[in-house]
Amino acid sequence: MKKYNIFVLLVLLSPFFLSQVFSQTFDELEKKYKEAKKDRNYEETIEILDMMLKKFPDKEPDITYYNRGNMNRQIKKMSNAILDYTKVLEIKPNFEAALNSRGLCYFDLEKYNEAKSDFSTAINLKSDIPYYYFNRANVHSKLYDYDSAIADYTKAIELKPDFADAYYNRGNKYFDMSMFNEAIKDWEKVIEYDPPHKKAMQNKIDEANVFLGKKK
Repeated sequence: MKKYNIFVLLVLLSPFFLSQVFSQTFDELEKKYKEAKKDRNYEETIEILDMMLKKFPDKEPDITYYNRGNMNRQIKKMSNAILDYTKVLEIKPNFEAALNSRGLCYFDLEKYNEAKSDFSTAINLKSDIPYYYFNRANVHSKLYDYDSAIADYTKAIELKPDFADAYYNRGNKYFDMSMFNEAIKDWEKVIEYDPPHKKAMQNKIDEANVFLGKKK
C-alpha cells in the first residue's frame, strides 16, 4: 500500500508542478521570460513563451511570436524562427522588425531572394533604419550585384555615419571592383570608428596600395 502511494505521488508530482506554472499570470510569465533571456537560457525562454501563447493566445500574440522567433534564431533553429516571424506578419503585416529578422534567417539559409524581398519590404515600411539597408546590401553582395550593394551600404552610412561594418563591407566591394582608392578610404574609416581592428585594416590598406603601386 505504501509503495502504491509513493507511486501515485511521483506520477502526480509533475502535473502538479506544471499546473502551478500554468496558473501564473501573463505578467509573471513575462518576467520569467525576461529573466531567462538575461541569463541566456534560450531553451527555457522558448518554453515560457510557449506557455504564454497557450494560456494567453489573445494577449499581444504578435510580440510573443516575435520574441519566440528571436529565441529560435539565437539557437540557430532558423526554420522554427521563420515560422514564428511569419505568424507575426499574419497578425501584423506592417511589423517591419519581424520582416528584417525573417530576412536574416533566410540569409543564413542562403535563400537570398527571399531575404532581399523581406529587407526591401522592411525598408518600404520604415526607411530610416540603417541596418535594413546594411542587411539588404549583404544580400546584393551574395548575388554579385555590387553596384546595388554599394548603394545600400552608402545609404546605411548616411543614416549612421559611424557604421564601421558598413564601411568595411563597402570597402571590400570597392576592392573587388578594383576601386582601390575608395576601398582605402572606407577602411581608414573603420580604423577611425573601430580602433581595435586597426592592424587588420592596415593590412588590407597595404594590400590595396600594392595594386596602386604605392607599396612602401
